[in-house]
Amino acid sequence: MNILSIAYYTAIKYRRNFWVIIAFILTTILCVYVMGAMFDNKPSVITTKEKVGFFSLDTGKVIEQLKTSLHSEIAAESIMIVAVSSLEDGIGKVEKGELDAFIFVDRDFSEKIGANEKSVIHLYHAQNIYTANLLIDSFVNSFNGSAAAVKIGGTPDDNDNSDNLVVTRIVTKGKTPSQKDMISIASILIVTFYGSLLGSHSLLSDWRRHTYIRSRCAPIRSIESFTGRLLGNISIMFVCTIISALLIKFVLKVSLGGNLLILILALLLFLLITISFGVLLARLLRNIYLCGLVTFAVNFSLVYPVMANAFLPGISTSFDILRLISPHYHTYQVIIGTTFPGTADVAGSIAILAIIAAVLSGSALMAERRIGR
Repeated sequence: MNILSIAYYTAIKYRRNFWVIIAFILTTILCVYVMGAMFDNKPSVITTKEKVGFFSLDTGKVIEQLKTSLHSEIAAESIMIVAVSSLEDGIGKVEKGELDAFIFVDRDFSEKIGANEKSVIHLYHAQNIYTANLLIDSFVNSFNGSAAAVKIGGTPDDNDNSDNLVVTRIVTKGKTPSQKDMISIASILIVTFYGSLLGSHSLLSDWRRHTYIRSRCAPIRSIESFTGRLLGNISIMFVCTIISALLIKFVLKVSLGGNLLILILALLLFLLITISFGVLLARLLRNIYLCGLVTFAVNFSLVYPVMANAFLPGISTSFDILRLISPHYHTYQVIIGTTFPGTADVAGSIAILAIIAAVLSGSALMAERRIGR
């Protein structure tokens, strides 16, 4: 009962700071709008080289020539050939955004070419134009027009002018996030993490008004005081984030969806981490301005893996270790993986978020008990 009472009084204190809450919501929306507008309807930038999967059931001489063409020095300047284990594996990686294109050759390809029959090279991709198209087109033309034709499973592409290359594609819109989606989610997490200052401010204001001393004299255990204050701040942040997310989804048209329970769980864990971090800072620094400076530096560092993934997904950096400890990155992975199934490890990220939340909240509680003695 004490926990709920403390949580209630912690939450209603924000009535006096109503415009701060409104500013928090508007800042989130404005940040998403500005960042998202820069990348509206643009596909995510993967790398300077296209990742092209290749799988062939044919082992004839013609397919060896195709492999030589794809692995030539000229081709290597613009594409990176990635081996896949099967047709289904290649198509799946295209749909998940792990490959830019996928080339598949059936087992009778060389045989049909030798019999002067039309053969099929299957080329799957998600966007309109790829260097792989040009390479395959060049290879097919080397067999003098109708000696071979290239077919790609899907709908014909009106942009293709080749007589020998019929370009169709697997449409992956809605299955993989756009760069606007990724940047927008990163922006939400950046602003939300500044909610840790609510935890810092809540504790420091109690100290300033001597409310903390009076609560310590009351028959309330430190764990009840800590948990109640934590729940009160989390509830305020939860409401603000939900309002922001709804406006961002339906007004700014950012892709947010999937399993609602998983999204709420990830949000609550992220908010628990955020508020616990703020409380821990207040315990250690006891100055709201220092708390603000440290929060800014930590927020910038932890959001780096998210921004790196949004601008250059798949690129390995020397800061990859930050991904393991960044709640921003794992919350981002849960949102992306839930909204676009199969694109991220949701269960693994939830588990890591839970571990980080347990460590931070436990550390904040230990500081509460130690200082309260």
